[in-house]
Amino acid sequence: MKKIINFLTFFIKIVKPTQLFSWKTGILISFLIWVIALFAVAELQNILAFLSWLFLIISTVWFAVENPLMVSGISISSWLPGGLICIFMFGTLSNQIPSIALVSWPTASGAIAVLRELVQPGAKFKIPPPRVCKKLIILFLSHVLISCWLQFNFFIQNWLQRYPSLLADDFSQSTFVVKIEVLSKANSRGAVILNSMESLLKTQFDEKPWSEVEKWRINASKNIQILGEQAKKQLPSVEENAMWKFGEVFLPSNSGYNVELLVKWQGLGSMPDGYHLKKSCKIVPVSRPTPTRPERLRTTFSQQRKDIRSTKSRFIRRVGSPARVPSTPPELAAPSPVTLSEVKCGPVSDRINGQPKTAKP
Repeated sequence: MKKIINFLTFFIKIVKPTQLFSWKTGILISFLIWVIALFAVAELQNILAFLSWLFLIISTVWFAVENPLMVSGISISSWLPGGLICIFMFGTLSNQIPSIALVSWPTASGAIAVLRELVQPGAKFKIPPPRVCKKLIILFLSHVLISCWLQFNFFIQNWLQRYPSLLADDFSQSTFVVKIEVLSKANSRGAVILNSMESLLKTQFDEKPWSEVEKWRINASKNIQILGEQAKKQLPSVEENAMWKFGEVFLPSNSGYNVELLVKWQGLGSMPDGYHLKKSCKIVPVSRPTPTRPERLRTTFSQQRKDIRSTKSRFIRRVGSPARVPSTPPELAAPSPVTLSEVKCGPVSDRINGQPKTAKP
């Protein structure tokens, strides 16, 4: 407790006003109200916190009006009270400073800078001459312009969150947006969807009977749509997902089928007609030997040997000559190969302007 008292005494000596009607008086009152709020009941804390903010803002505005801080001929003293006002108005209701507080900060600072020229010491208001008025208008509008640029930045960031594929777009013709080197290698979300579709296609058909491919081919368009929706579900849910549509070119070849997986972008971008990406895949039949089960074969062979001996003895007793029996059980004969499927895919293509024309077998 003694340390707290010593700190308060030191702080009061620093901010002790030379006269009662001063900006230091407001800061001192704000600090004392804040200290009282720490020990107040919950019902009074919000009221005391509001009063503390109010006196702090009035004091900083007062300080900015009476003591302008100049850097290279530009006053920056108005930015401190402007920031406090924006935090008080927009940031006290949440644990973080919202974007609207940052956007409003330059405008509020510009208003305070203009107010400094309109209010004279002693709280007297005066209208400056026309030449000064023009400078004040330019000063205020320059601060508004900074707010517009900040808002434009948040607007672009919001677009990039909703449509991540814009990072892979071409901004060379843009007047305002420049792609920095860190983001130049960003991939379109369509490429990620196609790679995911390839993985799902391999999971579905690799080392599976060829008959499943033939059944799947009958409704290839519908199955590609289902495959694409499954691929989109594996990605984070963003508004862009609804802008990707799917198509396919499914054609027979000398061995198997050629499949071109297509994703079509129908959203915002530098290409007015949209664009599409494709990945060429091939589903081919491959021969594999029938899998054997050694344990089952050994058991079956032992049992059949006993049956052969028993059959042979009966024929010898009844006919007098041994019966001809197969020397090799059917299970031990060379297994016949089975036809399975294998999926091979190439890389994702670059962006192709326009919408594709799909073809069906």
